[in-house]
Amino acid sequence: MSTEQRFEQFVRELTAISKKHGVAVMSIGGVFILDDANAMQDIAYTCDASSGDLEFRLSQ
Repeated sequence: MSTEQRFEQFVRELTAISKKHGVAVMSIGGVFILDDANAMQDIAYTCDASSGDLEFRLSQ
């Protein structure tokens, strides 16, 4: 699957998640598409609803 196809699939799934939970994400230039899907095995996101920030971390 191409990078563009992966991103489009991600956006479709993110749209469904947003509708389900009533949470929207606005990101301008902050999307990272990694070539190695295995690098995402240990991904985690910050959980601070009060700041509105959403950051990911990858274990190394």
